[in-house]
Amino acid sequence: MRHAEAISERIVQLGGEPTTDPGKIRVGKTIHAMIEDDLEQERSAIELYKVIIEKSSKNNDEITSKMFEHILRDEELHHHLFSELLKSEIKSQD
Repeated sequence: MRHAEAISERIVQLGGEPTTDPGKIRVGKTIHAMIEDDLEQERSAIELYKVIIEKSSKNNDEITSKMFEHILRDEELHHHLFSELLKSEIKSQD
């Protein structure tokens, strides 16, 4: 939620209106399915944040660029964590 709040605040600062619709929430039927879904969500977020960083840098918006660079590092760590969890789960099933 920390990231969502920071992004919402920045959208308001830039004159926009953040959405209040979080979108569809998916719940996996197994832990494995939930981790795979989380991994995919992190991958999608990483791709989006890289685009935002590139566009904000091109528009000389250093505040937005730096904010998303920080968020991107967190998302990359989350992605790594979920990847490792899946690897360890697969090894434990062998």
